Amino acid sequence: MSNKIWFANMLRGIAALLVVYRHLFETYWFNKEFNGNLIGDKNFEFIHHLSENIFVQFASYTWKHFRSSWGTIGVGLFFLISGFVISFSISKRDSAHFILNRILRIYPVVFFVLLLDIIYLYSYNYIYQENHLYSIPWKDCFFNATLILRFLNNSPFIDPVLWTLEVELLFYIIVSCLTKLHIQNPKTFLAIYIFILVLSLILPLASTKNNLYINNILLFIQNSLPHLSMMFIGVYFYNLYTKNWRLNIKYISIFLSIIVIQYAYKYYYDKNFIVYISSYSIALLIWCFTYNFRDQLKHYSILNFFASISYSLYLNHQLLGYILITLFLKQFNEYISSLLSFVSAIILGGGYIFVSRKKGHQME
Repeated sequence: MSNKIWFANMLRGIAALLVVYRHLFETYWFNKEFNGNLIGDKNFEFIHHLSENIFVQFASYTWKHFRSSWGTIGVGLFFLISGFVISFSISKRDSAHFILNRILRIYPVVFFVLLLDIIYLYSYNYIYQENHLYSIPWKDCFFNATLILRFLNNSPFIDPVLWTLEVELLFYIIVSCLTKLHIQNPKTFLAIYIFILVLSLILPLASTKNNLYINNILLFIQNSLPHLSMMFIGVYFYNLYTKNWRLNIKYISIFLSIIVIQYAYKYYYDKNFIVYISSYSIALLIWCFTYNFRDQLKHYSILNFFASISYSLYLNHQLLGYILITLFLKQFNEYISSLLSFVSAIILGGGYIFVSRKKGHQME
């Protein structure tokens, strides 16, 4: 995708900031048990006044009145952008070269971030906590690094943000099978949405007691379908942008009706899915607004910077940020601790991009 498509690049920077804000300024303060499990500290504890934390109050307000999360809005934007951007990539390559290109772009960063995660965890537990019994099973490291094998045996995430890359990889496999010809065919596109709907309806009912691996695969696909819908909306906008398709109210009505049925059925089985319904709807409205006014949007260097580091920032911010907040809280209040961890994640993300460009690698 050309970097001149400013509206998508701008939204990528905004999406990264929304996710990082959610994790480092809000989510950290809600679940001490999750924090302790993530950073390997069984005695994890922090002292702060939730009722007085303005970020927690803000998060509670958005949840109460909108049933939404800023981080989930950011994830929704990422999925829309991914569908839009990847369509350009598959249109320039055959399926084999497309998959190879994706592998070379994704896995080096994933391996690097996981290596850093392991260093952070052992440093925190061995040096700071003096817990010399701490260890990370090598199998968990391996399954996390593959992105496509972790869910087979439900290995715990070393870094929780990797779940979105698992969904992304599934999307890449699907579009590589469809090829450029099919993603530009509206009838094929409609058939994909109908197929997604059918899977959404039958997979919650499908299970087998004889094979845990098959159950895990079915559950992964089932949980991925709503996110795949968002990515295929991005594909739809790619076809509008490149003028492969004209704006067709009939098709839009069918697509949206299918998504509404799919999401309603998902909500029937999982009441917590309301956060995705609400947040993804907001993400879609933001996307449609910026797409409609894309020619009037001004270029901002700061958003372009965050767009350029969005991938590495997204991958490296949560685990590192949670450890840093925990350490900073020994000296500072919760606001300064969150801010310092946020700045640290930006510096590390920017550093990776600097090194990548020095070596001649670019990221779409």
